[in-house]
Amino acid sequence: MIDDIHEYKVCFANVDTRSSGSLREWFEKYPYLSTHDFAQIAQKSANTIRRWKKKAGVSKGSNGAVRGTSLPKISTIIAPNNWDNENWFRQQYRTHSIREIAKATDRHHETIRQKFIKYGIEIKSVKESSKSTNIYYDKNWCQKHYVDYGLSLSECARKASVSRDTFVSWLNRFNIPVRNSKETFGGFVRKNLWMSKLIYNLENQNVVRRIIVKHDHLHVKFMTYASENYFIDKPAKGRYAFAINKEDSKLEKVPAISWQYENDMGQDNQYPCHLTIKRSEWDKASVIEQRIASQNFIQLLNSRGWVWPKYPNHILDTELSKMKQYKPSKYINGDCFTVYPRLGGKPAPGRKIIEHYFGLEELSSLLSSPRKTWKAIKNLTNKNYAINTHNLFRIMSALWGPKLFDPVVYAVILQRLKIKGPVLDLYPGYGNRAIACALLGIKYMTMPNDRFDNALNNGFADFINLDYEPYDGRMVNLTIYDKDFKKSNVLEAMEYASSTNKMMIFVPKEQKIEMQQKYQPDYMLQVRTSIYDKEPDYLFVW
Repeated sequence: MIDDIHEYKVCFANVDTRSSGSLREWFEKYPYLSTHDFAQIAQKSANTIRRWKKKAGVSKGSNGAVRGTSLPKISTIIAPNNWDNENWFRQQYRTHSIREIAKATDRHHETIRQKFIKYGIEIKSVKESSKSTNIYYDKNWCQKHYVDYGLSLSECARKASVSRDTFVSWLNRFNIPVRNSKETFGGFVRKNLWMSKLIYNLENQNVVRRIIVKHDHLHVKFMTYASENYFIDKPAKGRYAFAINKEDSKLEKVPAISWQYENDMGQDNQYPCHLTIKRSEWDKASVIEQRIASQNFIQLLNSRGWVWPKYPNHILDTELSKMKQYKPSKYINGDCFTVYPRLGGKPAPGRKIIEHYFGLEELSSLLSSPRKTWKAIKNLTNKNYAINTHNLFRIMSALWGPKLFDPVVYAVILQRLKIKGPVLDLYPGYGNRAIACALLGIKYMTMPNDRFDNALNNGFADFINLDYEPYDGRMVNLTIYDKDFKKSNVLEAMEYASSTNKMMIFVPKEQKIEMQQKYQPDYMLQVRTSIYDKEPDYLFVW
């Protein structure tokens, strides 16, 4: 039984079947319905619907109808030589029509009608004739074999000893949805007409490559070579799966992708990296509209290649201003420093400055992977973050690297160590420690590094007001070697021991005991570098 057929019947009540224009408007309003769907709505035969379509000038294949020629009509009457008698006629008339008896006896149906009158056999009315006397003409039997067992129209017709068209007419009378070839192949049980509308709408999306109808869900393949499963009115199964109902299936207004820092999509955009989907549009969209918007976003990112993430000056100024207002207490939890400050769920400032000057081209390989981009966008939307390129980069860095820690945590650590003089950074990375030194007004020095030198050429030091000089072998107050809180080579750092008053090296928790026994630091600072591990890592200080 089609659950939502009543609302379609209400619409049909306003259709003037005598008017070709009214019929055409009705057919065109529901391009996703098949001939048999229309037949059940109008409570007419499929042949009547076909005549209406012809009258309205609607092409046969325009409504996704079940296509293919019917099986030849199966006649189960074997006429004996002495067939012309009352008993035989009465016996056959219980389960067959006058025309079927006429065909079996090779006579015209009017001839058989006259013989019925001769033998006093009451001829059935049109209404009585339309009701089959076949023993299989039963809703439960049709439901069991066609829906529960998933047999095809042809298989059910053979079992009932009727033609395929006759069996289809039974289904229409019982309001049992007639599957199309795609649904039959997947064993799909369609209980609602909105499922047909969903499939039709998905097939008309440029980002959809193929739809495979399974017995309990739709498997959708996208142009990005990502795939998703949509389970109908039941819990979703699997990583790339979504449970949807009628409300979730709406596909009317897909959230638009726009430039984040421009009012239009013109060619003179100064910040082409930054795309966004308005959160207000996203929250109003259905599940399917959100999935299509996500795939549009992924396709655009994958196809355009890497674009340097430049930001407007006012955005960079705001980032720098926020960092200057930092509170050390937000970066200290008991005796442990943390790279995850307590900012009420707001992202730590500084990352946009790093993206602007350092580029993060390492993310380009991730953006060329539809699956990783899909996973990052799913994480992004699940966390209720703003849907834009910057936050997508944040998620990608957290999942696959390079990880960019809050620069302010280094400023807090340097303050705790009471560092005043020059700092030598053996691994400048993405400028985190350079920003920390700029915030504290400390001279910052590095060894030659292509990435950092490019950032300097882009104006990095001038913007953050960094007192920078290349290292020339002089004595410094502190030498840092931590590779952005990754395992460091202690021996490599020890080469500079004679040129520094203090040395700070990052040591992961797994190597703490071994390194402590071997190098005997003066003291150790605990620092939490993972949001999942409760046990901290260490900064060894000599």
